[in-house]
Amino acid sequence: MNLQHQKIIQAAERLCIDVICLDDYGEKDAVILRHNGREEWVVDGNFLSQLNLQNHLLCNNKQLTKEVFVRLDIPHPQSLVFADFENELAAIKKFWREGAIYVCKPLSGTEGEGVAMNISSLQQLENYWQNWRGKSDYFLLEEQVDGADLRLQAIDGKLAAACIREPAFIVGDGENSVESLIEKRREIIKKQNPANRIDIDASLMELLQQQKLSMQSIPDSGQNVQLKYIANMSQGARAIDVTDKIHPQYSQWLEQFADETGMRLFALDVIAEDCTIYKPGTAWALEVNPQPEWLHHTFSEGKTHDIAGMILEELFEISS
Repeated sequence: MNLQHQKIIQAAERLCIDVICLDDYGEKDAVILRHNGREEWVVDGNFLSQLNLQNHLLCNNKQLTKEVFVRLDIPHPQSLVFADFENELAAIKKFWREGAIYVCKPLSGTEGEGVAMNISSLQQLENYWQNWRGKSDYFLLEEQVDGADLRLQAIDGKLAAACIREPAFIVGDGENSVESLIEKRREIIKKQNPANRIDIDASLMELLQQQKLSMQSIPDSGQNVQLKYIANMSQGARAIDVTDKIHPQYSQWLEQFADETGMRLFALDVIAEDCTIYKPGTAWALEVNPQPEWLHHTFSEGKTHDIAGMILEELFEISS
């Protein structure tokens, strides 16, 4: 049973909501919640009443999501979908801008898997495609924009929590090696969520090399050592709460998207140069998650949120 699912059950019991487990039916991570004449089915930490196939398709296909952003005039990076680099090279070249930096990822990817950043040449893009073409049918080539990774969690179509996600890093103490510091950070991550991790992969080794470090190096006291390019919680990122600091424009984007699609429970990923202000050309919406992982809001630095309790209070109309 994943930790998010456990949090929902714990919150339901705290709020005196009846919990009917479906273990006897062979559904280990499924429960029915009943309260105030309402029933909610929860599977693997997801509320089934909040999901439908149309929105699942709309959000899992990142290019389709951008069609909604276009209708709502929400800024977003320009992108191109392709399946075969060699056969679609003409279209790729037409989209390509010399001097620009790109990111490429599986069209329906999750948890940062398969995301390649800082692509500046067609040769790099072809190398990426050669490595990943057996693992995905379609890819999204997207202009890379700079800024902080902002995650916005919507409940009932309105902002419930916001955090900046920083790619995994360690802080030197002048005594321990990079390898030892990574292991210590792993222990903290596992306590927060056992499903999260820091893998020693090619991108991590590349980043260390760029910082002129190895696994045996001993960073200076206070020295930040970046471990990942992607600010994904499953890959060891840190979450810093900014709910009370973000500019109202970002909350408005959530409400616009909710009104347009009918979605009430979802998360919006944004890249913003400064989340406390908003100016055109400084923030871009990236994608929407209709089955959001919100556990990081429960251990975010600065402020934490009882997301499970907030969702249940809204769904069952319980006054806090």
